[in-house]
Amino acid sequence: YIDSSDEPLNYGKQLVDDILNRTETAMTQAHCFLATELALIAQKNAKPL
Repeated sequence: YIDSSDEPLNYGKQLVDDILNRTETAMTQAHCFLATELALIAQKNAKPL
């Protein structure tokens, strides 16, 4: 267990900043596209249980 309660949570602020300023601080565009591609592939290959 690592206590990280004193560490700031910057992701939300960085994400809003990225949206407003069209920057890539919170997540790069390439990372976002890869995550989306993987999600779409997973959905396509999913089988009902």
